[in-house]
Amino acid sequence: MQFSFSIILPIKNLNQSKTRLRDSLSNNKIKNLTLNLMAQTINVALEAKVSNVLIISSDKTIESKLTKDKVTFVYQEDEDLNKAIKNGFEISFSKNQIPIFLPCDLPLINKNNIKNIKNIMNKNFDVCIAPSKSDFGTNSLAWSNEKKDLFYGFFGKNSYKKYTEYFSKNNLNYFKLFDSELSFDLDTTKNLNHLKKTNNQIYKNLLT
Repeated sequence: MQFSFSIILPIKNLNQSKTRLRDSLSNNKIKNLTLNLMAQTINVALEAKVSNVLIISSDKTIESKLTKDKVTFVYQEDEDLNKAIKNGFEISFSKNQIPIFLPCDLPLINKNNIKNIKNIMNKNFDVCIAPSKSDFGTNSLAWSNEKKDLFYGFFGKNSYKKYTEYFSKNNLNYFKLFDSELSFDLDTTKNLNHLKKTNNQIYKNLLT
């Protein structure tokens, strides 16, 4: 059985995003970077044939940037990441879709990363989780509709460990996805410099 999937993409208010990059980039460049990362993630998600993309944010100005079919803006009043993801997952579950959470800071993401997650979940895993390289957080999480009642938000530092312990405790059949493109996030000046050195064209595209 082939499942239907949606992408859950929470985005902070553009005036508050990427705080750890503010020493090296102007406010305007940070806004452009965030919007370019969002556009890139939307494009690769649609190329990977997901059913829809949910953009969840407290920043209503983002809605005017969304021009593609299958992309929906969901307003959330506060900046609580776990609330945003829970909201997106519940919308996805209500449509009988498997939600895939992705953060809006993955410069190397491409359609094959998302296709791989879809293939894993189509093998009847309850959950697929990919860690972040920088803070042992979670850079991707897919959750089956059949186990929706067990969904819980641990997002933040060390969330990967918290999740895997939770999966084991609740007998969830989970797949640990170690993917260098998914694990690299753009949070700090060090990350930015590494991207410039190793993938200069992507760096230029995101900062224009």
